Amino acid sequence: MAPLDAADWLLRRPYRELRALPPNRFRIRVGVGNRLLANAVHYRTFATNFWLDAFASGVAGPGSDILDIGCGCGRFALTLREFRYHGRRFSGHYTGIDVDAEMLAWCRRHFPADRFSFLEVDAANTAYRPDGRENQEQVRFAAQDQSQDLVLANSLFTHLLADAAIAYVREAARVLRPGGCLQLSALRIEDVHEAKAPGMRDSRWSFEHRVGEAYVEDPRVPEAAVAYEHRYLKGILRDAGFGPIETLPTDTHAIYRATKPAVVVSVVTTRQPAATVTPAE
Repeated sequence: MAPLDAADWLLRRPYRELRALPPNRFRIRVGVGNRLLANAVHYRTFATNFWLDAFASGVAGPGSDILDIGCGCGRFALTLREFRYHGRRFSGHYTGIDVDAEMLAWCRRHFPADRFSFLEVDAANTAYRPDGRENQEQVRFAAQDQSQDLVLANSLFTHLLADAAIAYVREAARVLRPGGCLQLSALRIEDVHEAKAPGMRDSRWSFEHRVGEAYVEDPRVPEAAVAYEHRYLKGILRDAGFGPIETLPTDTHAIYRATKPAVVVSVVTTRQPAATVTPAE
């Protein structure tokens, strides 16, 4: 990736607003619309609409405590760091967690430590951390109970198998304050089928294999791309005690915005997804 990093550095050099962005190789890892170069503006503006909507709808505000699961190289943190308006700025605390130590190290050097923390999770993932020592099903977020206003998981559940997805949703419920919100994006098998229907745009995904409740693109590296049925995603959110659950349409991933009730009701679930790879019907 070194030649692409060098070319990208030269392209960004004339523009002060683009000089302080992470290296091109990091931006590609978190997704930049499949552009190997000329993706700096995409990275810089990616989260803007999310924060405009989150602030306008009351999901978050300048003083919120925010946990970003799968934060990568700080795409969502960037907007918060640079928010300044007539003396106002982001005064809450943002915590980003990820399995990529290299990107986390870059974030720690480029975000103020008084308001931004970046923590490494040594969780095994066949696509992003095959040598991880911790099972994702046993991951515990580095946050106190009922300490967060918003838990964000952008394109994280596209890389989690079912047991891990359940564990992450339960952890989000644990750390959220009553009335707090979990927003996650996921690939839905229904949307993949619709994209392949006659007259519709074709999808690059096939998801022809199953691992328990998950549909996977490649059984050799199952967590590289994962999809679920809509009913399953809503089910694990409800089982964790979330409600109401809102779905937001997009051109790519489906967005789920789930609120933790002011009065929390414990729910016992018996979901035990299998771990056998079988062809999809």
